[in-house]
Amino acid sequence: MPGRRGLREARRVFVVGVVVAAAAGCSTRVAYDSVQNRQRLECQKIQDLSARSKCLADASTPYEDYKRQSESAKTAK
Repeated sequence: MPGRRGLREARRVFVVGVVVAAAAGCSTRVAYDSVQNRQRLECQKIQDLSARSKCLADASTPYEDYKRQSESAKTAK
């Protein structure tokens, strides 16, 4: 199914972007914004409207929400 493949690709791009940004020494906020922008561009390539909408929603989490979720996940371990 093309939509699922597109979501997997968008997630892979997201992970790669985070790793590259971290390795480059970018601040967390700058890295997050950069990866989010790239992920939104990848979402636009998804043909299936439902899958594209889900992808765009996932790529639109505000940094503050992301940071809160990240901290919560760390303390839950």
